[in-house]
Amino acid sequence: MLYGTTKNGKERATKSGAANCPECNEELIPKCGEINIWHWAHRPGSDCNYDPGEMCAWHIDWQDYFDAAHSEVRMNGLVADVLAYDGTVIEFQHSSINTETIRKREAGHKKIVWVFDATEIPHYRLKPKPRYLQWRYPRKTWITVKKNSIYDLGGVLWVVVENLYTYPGLDVYGYWIKKKDFIHWVKTGKRNWNKPAWTKYTYAERLAYVREKELILHEENEANYHARNVQRVLDGDMMIIRDEYFWTVHGLQKRKNST
Repeated sequence: MLYGTTKNGKERATKSGAANCPECNEELIPKCGEINIWHWAHRPGSDCNYDPGEMCAWHIDWQDYFDAAHSEVRMNGLVADVLAYDGTVIEFQHSSINTETIRKREAGHKKIVWVFDATEIPHYRLKPKPRYLQWRYPRKTWITVKKNSIYDLGGVLWVVVENLYTYPGLDVYGYWIKKKDFIHWVKTGKRNWNKPAWTKYTYAERLAYVREKELILHEENEANYHARNVQRVLDGDMMIIRDEYFWTVHGLQKRKNST
């Protein structure tokens, strides 16, 4: 676990530190090596079931944005990674996760937002009209999430509106937000971004709308193309008239050298 309980509150592990488990109050051992993230652990043989889960550098980096009071919060028999200002549970997930764990966490928390680490997933690309991300090798359990989810692409976040599983890849219908705006919302409950109006439609509805617009635009372009051709013909006829005739006080007179 990242935080242990001390007389000063929740604290991170240090080599000479001492803390107790927030669940069973047993004395914890600081694990402060050179490879793994520094953390607290129970002594061998402990039967305590308090388990915030293993954490990687990506997970720790995210949790470091928030204070100890809102990190590793015990709720409904589960440990929330971060508790947002408005009571929403934020779950950071780097490694693969089975569907049973997903269902358990979503059932245990009324409001939850998943933040998945997509920085190491190769072969994704942005597809326009309607905008969606396309992954070649996704983590397939992500599509089983029923609550709100966000993919961290490194620096920017992709808010998922709808997951579209297309073997062997995954198409993710959604929109961009800034990481700093998401952090601001977690800390204050205030959103610095506007949810696009088109997100109220499903991907299929949006795709049908876009295709209809493209068809109308194509028909308009065809009509404009024919109109331009007609105008070129008329302009050509006027050039001939200007070459063969000239205006006089008596009206339009034909040039003598014209045939």
